[in-house]
Amino acid sequence: MTYRPDRTNKDAIVEDFSKEEHAQEIDWRSKKGAPPVQNQGACGSCYSFGTLVQYHSAVLIKTGKLTEFSEQQVVSCSANFGNGGCGGGMPGNVYDYIKTKSICPRSSWGYTSGKSRDAGKCDKTKEASCKGKNPAI
Repeated sequence: MTYRPDRTNKDAIVEDFSKEEHAQEIDWRSKKGAPPVQNQGACGSCYSFGTLVQYHSAVLIKTGKLTEFSEQQVVSCSANFGNGGCGGGMPGNVYDYIKTKSICPRSSWGYTSGKSRDAGKCDKTKEASCKGKNPAI
C-alpha cells in the first residue's frame, strides 16, 4: 500500500520521495542512525527500547548528534503516562513522557531492569536534571 497525497491541494507541503535523485536505500547503521541492538532482559520494556530507537534516529537526523537515551528512565518514571514498567507500555505514552519530562542520555542512567525484573523507583532528581535538554523533533 502506498500513500498518495492529494495533489489538488496547492497549500499542502508534500515532498515527493519518488524522484530519482533520492537514494533508493539508506543503511542507517552506516550513518549511526540506528544504535546497537540492546537486550531488554527479563523486563517487558520493549516499548521503551523501540520508541527510544525511533527518537534517537529522529534526533540524529535533526541535529546530527548521536545520543542514546535512557530506557531505564522510561521504565522507572513513565507510569503516570500510562506505561506499566516491566509490564509493558505504549510508544505514544513514551513520546508524551519525553515531551513533558524530557529524557536523559543512557550514559547517565543505565538500564538495570533486565536483570532485576523490576521497574525500579523513579529518581526524580535525575529526571529533573535532564529537563529541557532534548531537541523538539
